[in-house]
Amino acid sequence: MLPYKLRERLGSEEIRAALGSNPRRRWRPRRWMFVVLIALLVGWLGTLVGSAVDHELDRVEQPVTPPPTVQEVRDLTDSLPFADEDYALIAKVIHAEARGEPYEGQVAVAAVVVNRVKDERFPATVQEVVTEPGQFKVSRGQVIDRHVEAAQVALAGEDPSNGALYFYAPDLSTCAWIRTREVTAEIGGHRFAR
Repeated sequence: MLPYKLRERLGSEEIRAALGSNPRRRWRPRRWMFVVLIALLVGWLGTLVGSAVDHELDRVEQPVTPPPTVQEVRDLTDSLPFADEDYALIAKVIHAEARGEPYEGQVAVAAVVVNRVKDERFPATVQEVVTEPGQFKVSRGQVIDRHVEAAQVALAGEDPSNGALYFYAPDLSTCAWIRTREVTAEIGGHRFAR
């Protein structure tokens, strides 16, 4: 409706011309506006839920074995031939592949990378093993000290995976080939195999 003062100044024919054929017609939102609004809300909620799930995964870490002290790790790694970039890269793999797993499972994931470096069927450096197409996810974000410690322990020689060259999540993996490999350990949500 038009405001009262405007209706007084305009005659009924002028009002009809201004509003169209129906003077009582009001502006109403169209269906597509509701669809766009709902799509925006669903996208926003999806972002919130996704970040909440990532946050929960970071908090769920429950160690099976207590992590070594910083001094123990330093003593183990002082004489190793690995570069600082190798520790950081393996820590990023741990963050991407095993951040919700127990500490022992994180060390085992790092040990798989080390075992591949030692195996002649795989590339000879950590960088080449990790960046081989389709093999490992690498975190682009920050890593926590616990992941760096797990990488250091694995590079120092600890191997809870028992010499595994592969690992997978049996609940998520759809690859039939990986299930034919000999399972060497099962830690947390991962199976380790050679």
